[in-house]
Amino acid sequence: MLCFGYQVSSHLNYFVQNPTDYPVIAVAQLDLALEKDRRYIMTTPIYHFTYSDGVHLTAPMSRLYGEYAGYVMYKVMVEGVKWKPIHPVAHVIGRKGQDWTVDVKFFAPVPPLVLDTRTILDPGNYGFSLVNSREEPLEIKPVSLNGSNVVHIVTSSDPSGSGLRYGRP
Repeated sequence: MLCFGYQVSSHLNYFVQNPTDYPVIAVAQLDLALEKDRRYIMTTPIYHFTYSDGVHLTAPMSRLYGEYAGYVMYKVMVEGVKWKPIHPVAHVIGRKGQDWTVDVKFFAPVPPLVLDTRTILDPGNYGFSLVNSREEPLEIKPVSLNGSNVVHIVTSSDPSGSGLRYGRP
């Protein structure tokens, strides 16, 4: 039996239960969806949807989620695709002059990877951020795509040992 679902993104609205901004449940869902003998199929994250109250989707967004779910269900159940959600698979840190670079390779179920600002507002750096071991943000210069599935991030600080975040502060 398969379970189709989405990746939650309203963890910042539950500060009392989760006093950090680390998305424990969302990361656990991704881990579950990437297991070898997985039965949980993650159809889409929902950070880019509109919420009525910070937790629940609006009616049009619920309909849109249904379209995402239907698409993935068809791919898996009719076409036999071994569906995996978009996720980072590797990264490389480099140096270019005074700047540092981080190239993050993603698995994209439907390539190419797109930094879409037509449908989703750009919160800055296309939603990517880097934080050091003390959770302090590193300055990010431009973020761009390199090829069909690599996000290229430029920073003035050494990003070694830092954490890459996406879709959250």
